Amino acid sequence: MFNTPGNFYSERYKHVIGPEVNWTYRSKVEDFAAIPRFDYYDVILGTNQLSYALVQRLYAKRPAARQARGVRVLQLAVGQTYYVDIADGQNEFDPNYSSAAFDASGKPSHLSRSSPGCASGPRPPSTTNFDIEYDVNFHSVKSLGLSTNYNGSRFVTQANWSRGSAWPPGKRS
Repeated sequence: MFNTPGNFYSERYKHVIGPEVNWTYRSKVEDFAAIPRFDYYDVILGTNQLSYALVQRLYAKRPAARQARGVRVLQLAVGQTYYVDIADGQNEFDPNYSSAAFDASGKPSHLSRSSPGCASGPRPPSTTNFDIEYDVNFHSVKSLGLSTNYNGSRFVTQANWSRGSAWPPGKRS
């Protein structure tokens, strides 16, 4: 906790650091082609994976009409996924990453790309996100993304930018 009397934005800030761990298990579907596809979740195969991240958050105590409330001002996170059963191709269909994870020899990898990210929302109706995918197998940045939005009372404005690189670095298939 940080007290900042007379600060123009907030008189109290709180810094929180903590781990996040998620284990996801989805049973395998034997006749995958028989399932009609309605949305992007319908292409996710069975999986057994562990996602982990270290997350830092900065909150500000903002004065509201009746009471002060905490607002997330900044969030920094670094995370990755470990795929337990790569023989089933689970790392090929993870919606959290832009492409599948392979090692330097072209074989499926147990480790996903590392995904550091930053989110900012100093005022509640607007947010900005910056995401990076770093390939731990090739030691290179695979994708960058920047997005910002504003949720007004009568309209929503959103802008996105992204850039990806070839696989593997320096080689074209």
